[in-house]
Amino acid sequence: MSLAFLFSTLLLTFELFHLWQSVGFTLVILLIFLDVDLRAGEMILEARARQRHYAARRSSLYQVGKRDNNKGVFLVLGCW
Repeated sequence: MSLAFLFSTLLLTFELFHLWQSVGFTLVILLIFLDVDLRAGEMILEARARQRHYAARRSSLYQVGKRDNNKGVFLVLGCW
């Protein structure tokens, strides 16, 4: 094997390693951004579910309060 062949093989190996390193670095950055984006999406979904839950509770409490407006007062006074 000639010296030029060894040098070109070494240079090609180094360039492929450098290319792989930059591709790997880019993939890591993309995965970090994807993970952050997924976490933000999960937080948005959790906030929406919490809003729906509290809205349903408010609605049901409002309906109960509207329906049984005076029963609670009489119950408290009767127990006292």
